[in-house]
Amino acid sequence: MFRLLTKKNEWLLYHLPLSLGGLYLAWLQHPPGGAEFLFDLGITLLSFSGSGIFVRYYNDIFDIEADTRAGKKNLAARDTLRARIWILLSSSMLVFFPLLFLPNPGWPILLMALQHTLYILYSTPPLRWKERKLLGPLADALYGHTIPFFAAYAIGVDQGLASSHSLWVVVVVLSLFFLNGVLNILSHQLEDAKADEKGGNRTLVVQLGHDRRTGLSKILWWSLLVLTFMTLLF
Repeated sequence: MFRLLTKKNEWLLYHLPLSLGGLYLAWLQHPPGGAEFLFDLGITLLSFSGSGIFVRYYNDIFDIEADTRAGKKNLAARDTLRARIWILLSSSMLVFFPLLFLPNPGWPILLMALQHTLYILYSTPPLRWKERKLLGPLADALYGHTIPFFAAYAIGVDQGLASSHSLWVVVVVLSLFFLNGVLNILSHQLEDAKADEKGGNRTLVVQLGHDRRTGLSKILWWSLLVLTFMTLLF
């Protein structure tokens, strides 16, 4: 399990900071006591650690052949079927079991279940939204940026989303996270375009072809600049 927390650790760079941002927004609206602060933080760290393990490992199970052709590191390549099943089940339990200790676990469980479902749709053939043009970036933006923030916000608010007095703030922040998520996955696809072509992964950027990628990279650069400026103003 430790190697899955330290290898390909996008969860550490994206999911976890976003979830802590959601907690912070909830705490601004209703400052927690010391015990509640540690409780919410502990639940979030455990649940999102399990989520990070699941998504990276599950995706790699279906990318073994492509990663081998492209010369990329794959976390699942050397594991037996039994080991793969155990890792997926145990990481899923780590996602959902801590949430059961929340006073009102409904919204967090629902959102994390939606995130889990999107992971599966994104990676699993024959659906494999990863290679379904716009569905890939949209799903990645939801499970990689938007839902982690929203789920952690739900954890940090005592009575769930109904107790929020500034729901419009959450809507604006979620919109910014979603846009940033779309731009982020397209940037990653641009970086991995050659490796994906070699491995046979037909992401949206690969399907666009070389000429369109140049234009897309310019659009992404300006979009990120504008989005950053809007976030600072907000």
